[in-house]
Amino acid sequence: MSQFLYVLFAIIPLAVILLIIYVIIQTLRKKNKGDIDYGNSSLNILDNDTTVDDEQEEK
Repeated sequence: MSQFLYVLFAIIPLAVILLIIYVIIQTLRKKNKGDIDYGNSSLNILDNDTTVDDEQEEK
């Protein structure tokens, strides 16, 4: 029974390491097209007219 536990606890870290390597490889294989959809919570700074310049503040 103790040998079974040794084998079990030896396989679990190996499986975790292999899973991490697999996830890293799959992530690096994907082409980053920059088309992430952030939904309605995103703030587009270029279209945001709420910012005030220093010159406009003085008026």
